[in-house]
Amino acid sequence: MLPQSPDPTTFAAHLRAGRSLITQPPPGRWRVAMDRALGEGLDRARVAHGAYVTQDVAPPQEGLDEVFAWAAHVARGALDDAQIEAPCDGERVGAIWGHLSFPTEAMSRWVERGWLDQLPEAWRDRAGVLAPDARARFMSGLPFRLVARELRLRGEVFALDAACASSLYALGLACAELHARRADVMLAGAVQIADALFLHMGFSALQAISPTGQSRPFHPQADGLIPAEGAACVALRRLDDALERGDQIYGVIRGVGLSNDGRARGFLAPSSSGQVRAIRQAYARAGLDPLSVGYVECHATGTTLGDATELGSVAEVWSEGASVRVGSHKSNMGHAMTVAGMAGLLKLMADLADGEHSPTIHLDAGDGVPEALRDRIEVVREVTPWTAREGVRRAGLSAFGFGGNNAHVILDAFDEYAAWAPAPPASTRPEPPLAIVGLGVIHGDAADADAFYRGVVRGDGALGRAVEAITLELEGLRVPPADLQQTLMQHLLILGAAREATRGLELDGARAGALIGMQCDPTVASFGARWRIEDWALEQDLDDEDASAWAAEARDVVLPALRAPGVLGTMPNIPANRLNLMFDLQGPSFTVSDDEASGLAACHAAAHLLRTGALDVALVGAVDVATHPDHERAAREVFGEAWAEGADAAVVWVMRRLEDAEADGQPILATLREGVEPEAAGVVWRVDPAADLTRWPSRAGCAHAARGALEI
Repeated sequence: MLPQSPDPTTFAAHLRAGRSLITQPPPGRWRVAMDRALGEGLDRARVAHGAYVTQDVAPPQEGLDEVFAWAAHVARGALDDAQIEAPCDGERVGAIWGHLSFPTEAMSRWVERGWLDQLPEAWRDRAGVLAPDARARFMSGLPFRLVARELRLRGEVFALDAACASSLYALGLACAELHARRADVMLAGAVQIADALFLHMGFSALQAISPTGQSRPFHPQADGLIPAEGAACVALRRLDDALERGDQIYGVIRGVGLSNDGRARGFLAPSSSGQVRAIRQAYARAGLDPLSVGYVECHATGTTLGDATELGSVAEVWSEGASVRVGSHKSNMGHAMTVAGMAGLLKLMADLADGEHSPTIHLDAGDGVPEALRDRIEVVREVTPWTAREGVRRAGLSAFGFGGNNAHVILDAFDEYAAWAPAPPASTRPEPPLAIVGLGVIHGDAADADAFYRGVVRGDGALGRAVEAITLELEGLRVPPADLQQTLMQHLLILGAAREATRGLELDGARAGALIGMQCDPTVASFGARWRIEDWALEQDLDDEDASAWAAEARDVVLPALRAPGVLGTMPNIPANRLNLMFDLQGPSFTVSDDEASGLAACHAAAHLLRTGALDVALVGAVDVATHPDHERAAREVFGEAWAEGADAAVVWVMRRLEDAEADGQPILATLREGVEPEAAGVVWRVDPAADLTRWPSRAGCAHAARGALEI
């Protein structure tokens, strides 16, 4: 489900024909008068241009919004195309999703309704904000859990946010599940249906959006990105299994490389060194020479700095031999954020099958590559026959995201795939046990792990559920104090818990990553109320002048204006990537959403990365601010009598392979062993073996996305 593209064939046809899919928003999509939304300065979006999906599909259950509907639609479509009958009772199938965990329009409406309910009764219905299903509040992880339940998926299922690299992170982790033989089929998907007004306002505050409304990768006058929305999903099998079944094979994934920039350039400025590490890692793991690749589908968002940095990375990797061709589908449809890598994959599969390159549009002769690099890089400007190298049509695919997240995938055309080596047999060697060597906890009144243990586990301390304030040591934060004032409490709590967890430990950031469970904070959705509040006022009996004056004062009651640090302070992947910056972690890092199991899903992913050697150290945990009134309002409606009052919490632990931790003489707080069910002591604590951790004390409240991590 991509803009003007209800299926992959239509999408590929648009790209081959060189069509632009960027338009003005459909009427009513922004739910605000456009003349009050557009302009320069605070509370204004530079342009409304975007690549919008207008196709309607039914959600899996009545009352659910687009993110539920889109995920279900593309997942079922991928299974149908793979001739896998759903419900999937007969096969071990899992699903990993890239998902931009910014508020959807339905979550925005849920939070806006909470603000309207504080206004005079006469305003409420006239403002036209209908309260959606309360499940819209849980849009970060619940849609994918409900899709898994509907399709009866028995493998690993969760959503992750690695910003614009999310699609390829999901693809890489799905491949890892297959290699570990924990599943026989994996769905790798991505969804981006965030509130379009929020995205345009946010990217305008960052001055990252194109003021001319054009997406022009590699163009000398490129002036910013244009947001796009959509969803896509592919079904993956191990190659030998697909061959045995006689499956239709669209492409062969040869390797995946994932990295983070660490401290290299900060959150917004891309780092060539981080990009090069991800690219070279993919080819090293595949045992391939980059020079065997004749084309790279670039990330290329149409920002001057971003495109120049990426071209420099390509030139460094492909520094010898024949020049490499490059291009980007973002010239056609703008930047679909978490779905961008999946859209690039769809483009490559079609082009590899047809033996032709689709063009990168908006470029004239001579545009695209600095003169100094033209002997190594060529931008494809028109439909061009694909020239195979070493007898194989092979492509690279890159996706780079805010927070320093980098990913690169190698894809071969199936009909020319030469290395028919069968997959290695399943290992009979037990997976190496893992150790927790550091722990940090903040929970309501409990400011550290000891206070949490005394107050929550033993029940002999304070049990205040809300975190009223947090003190952070400035040294090593790498964030100006003024910026922290525009940062969500989620981010601050993770920083505090991570500082405690790592105290006294030496971390080698070169092979370390951060995986943090979370869900979208309702505070982010309140920006919709700030921007739409003048429209509400004008729908009352006030005249324009009185309405504008009232709205100007009311906006600041809701939230301060959104500025660049505030955009970073709300980004859903940044709770993990702040740890990359603080500790110079250069390994794969992302946030995970699976409702109350978010921390457990993060632990599962981290365990695999440690056991396969992709990481040597993982900072793992979860965070949630579940005392927010809009969260509690939704939880009461969704969970009814089963709901426990909300709590604010963050937990971070440091995981290593047990043998490495013992060799370094680090404290072993707990061990985690593969193949043991949690209720049968999968986590063996050395703190207090007599403590009953199988029943969560209701007096502690429920920190929702952090609950599973707190139970560990």
